[in-house]
Amino acid sequence: MTRDTAYSKNQAQTYDSDRFADKKGKKIHDVELSILLSAAQEIPKHASVLEIGCGTGRLLRELCARGYQVDGLDASPHMLAECRQKISGEYPDTKLVLAECGNIPFQDNTYDFVYTIRLLNQTESSEYALHSIGEMIRVAKPGSYVLVEFFNFFRPRIPWHPRRNVRLKPREVCARVAQHGATPVWTRGAFFFGMTAVLLAPKFLIGIVAAVDRFASLLLPRLCARCYVLMRK
Repeated sequence: MTRDTAYSKNQAQTYDSDRFADKKGKKIHDVELSILLSAAQEIPKHASVLEIGCGTGRLLRELCARGYQVDGLDASPHMLAECRQKISGEYPDTKLVLAECGNIPFQDNTYDFVYTIRLLNQTESSEYALHSIGEMIRVAKPGSYVLVEFFNFFRPRIPWHPRRNVRLKPREVCARVAQHGATPVWTRGAFFFGMTAVLLAPKFLIGIVAAVDRFASLLLPRLCARCYVLMRK
């Protein structure tokens, strides 16, 4: 994310309540968290972790609570302010840095695990998103892991989605990964029927819809609305 596409103060203050407060939002959160935790299994507890686009700290706190040392980076000072308020007093060693994903202000080979979720689609272009993946690989230590999530190019375009949503092809992501000296470990998908299916489902059907969607996502990950690629440097 760049400063031009970063969240405003009003957006930051209502971000969690608008998206993750109800049962449907929590189900979406659980899907994203489960994939993140699956990737994090590759690293030991107390490892150094960097979240690119940490936002309000929704996922950052989940990893901190599980014993990882997590730092966060975001282009929005307002999202960082919300995150800082959340973790204040809980995780004093967490560093929160104001910066863009295309210019990560850390030295090469710094972190054991670097990840981004819900960010690359909000960058200014597909090339910027791919460049940002290279930056993530750069700051990861040799032998460490990087997880990226992105909108899938092969999904039908939804007319009401903002035009700024950047879509990437899984194979072009894997090709860029190889250029930066990393190797894809696995590719997974989420929201085969789209997040809209969860958001529109009646409350009593959310569990069933989520289960069917999870099964379809396992079978056809490259056709899902969102793709995840875990790589090793």
